[in-house]
Amino acid sequence: MAELSHVCRVSLLSTFRSMGALCEAGERTTRDGLRDRLAVAPQHGRLFDALLGLLAEAGYVRLDGDAVITAEVTEHDLQAEVDQLAARKRALLERAPDNDGLLAVLDACLRAYPQVLTGRRDPLDVLFPGGSFDLMDQIYKNQQQTNALMVQVVDAYVRERLARDPQARVTLLEIGAGTGGTSRGVLAALEPHGDRLRYLYTDLGSSFVQYGAKEYGGHSFVEFRQLDVERSPQEQGFAAGEVDVVIASNVLHATRDIGRTLTHAKSLMRPGGLLALFEITRLHELLTIAFGLLEGWWAFEDERLPGSPLLSVPMWRRATERVGFRGMRVLSGMPLREDRLSESVLLAESDGAPVDLTRAAAPAVPAVTPAPAPAPAAVQKPAPVTAPAPRPAPAPAAPVAQAPAQAPAQAPAPAPVETPAAAPAPTGGTVEQSTGDDIERLVREAWQEVLGVAQVGPEDSFQALGGDSIMASRIKARLNDGLPFELELRDLMTADTVLAMARLVETEVIEKIDELPEETVRAMFAH
Repeated sequence: MAELSHVCRVSLLSTFRSMGALCEAGERTTRDGLRDRLAVAPQHGRLFDALLGLLAEAGYVRLDGDAVITAEVTEHDLQAEVDQLAARKRALLERAPDNDGLLAVLDACLRAYPQVLTGRRDPLDVLFPGGSFDLMDQIYKNQQQTNALMVQVVDAYVRERLARDPQARVTLLEIGAGTGGTSRGVLAALEPHGDRLRYLYTDLGSSFVQYGAKEYGGHSFVEFRQLDVERSPQEQGFAAGEVDVVIASNVLHATRDIGRTLTHAKSLMRPGGLLALFEITRLHELLTIAFGLLEGWWAFEDERLPGSPLLSVPMWRRATERVGFRGMRVLSGMPLREDRLSESVLLAESDGAPVDLTRAAAPAVPAVTPAPAPAPAAVQKPAPVTAPAPRPAPAPAAPVAQAPAQAPAQAPAPAPVETPAAAPAPTGGTVEQSTGDDIERLVREAWQEVLGVAQVGPEDSFQALGGDSIMASRIKARLNDGLPFELELRDLMTADTVLAMARLVETEVIEKIDELPEETVRAMFAH
């Protein structure tokens, strides 16, 4: 990992230099001056500070209060470092070919940094192009050894419990299951006991719940539901004190307050229930470069490892003990001290004491916070569902409540799309009425395909139908396939109804239609 760390740091240096920064040896500037030179958007301010920290750790810059001093040639020949980067990557892959996926993530992110850091491109377009999980799966697949430990632990617990009590029915709940990096192995191991199990596959993002139902719906003992662990599970329709095992792989850290999150998880569990966590417990440069692009990576409000939302093993031990978990055990494939482990399986037992969800409640936020969602229906099979009757769109979700930045093993949970005011009617230019109808048809068909619903109406709400930012990215890709120009994800995410999105696209068409050949316009709206 040391060589990969070095490649990450040099690649970051190369990107900053390509953006016009850190080019002169011994150059002195300020943090604000460097931020302005790079035109870093406000939402990426904490990421910028963390990236500077990585460069300082590498010795490429020196931080002296507010001053940023580029290294002298005698300290580090930065140009030589950059010139040798390609050779270092080749050498790394020769020694460890499995790193090819990690380098693909690194290159994709840094290639997009000039657009993303400046706010001109949505990070989801980079991490999940077209709404696909393929790129980020390159990170998750490197967690096989620790995932295998998690599978062994859960399987052993279930076997022992069923052997001890032949009448028992064991309930397991996975928080932030994502694309099933952990679920896949656990479900396969538990399949022989399926008639005595209930497994709740949950995630904050509806796109991940939908993905899970499609991929793992063949397991008859699995249900698929949405769960926001930052809110009371009971307010979301989950019973208190019924779960035997709570599983969470690299997800609990991606919340604002780890104590509140653990309290909500404990409220689901019976006395003596097992909490099984797989967590990254030491920061790596690639995590900052990739997941740091997401605002949710920086949503934490309590003590974490510097420059990240992660917790070390000692920090997890203190956090679990404070809310009533006991006897935390640490499993790892590496013979290292707890505070040096980069990833760990953490096991703790609920003490059974009642939890005070009032004290665990999230701090007050503006009145735009949505009311608690009704209990979602369990998805038993991945068959398409019929669209619900139109209903008022919920209020916009408070930005601080989002938690999209999960470290490897689970994909970042997508942020719910905020509900805006209706888009204004298009102005300027003229198009035939049929053009507007055709655009609405394109949008409607994209929604039906991505959301998996049979019908949608012009005023149906994307958020109310279960849409999230990953699904919005897929809709963007679907619409772009039918248009001779590129739509921007950040624009589409301001439209919450079919009609509003159609008007937004129509406005784009009106602005560009005079520049397009007539045959292109005809083809664009061909039935």
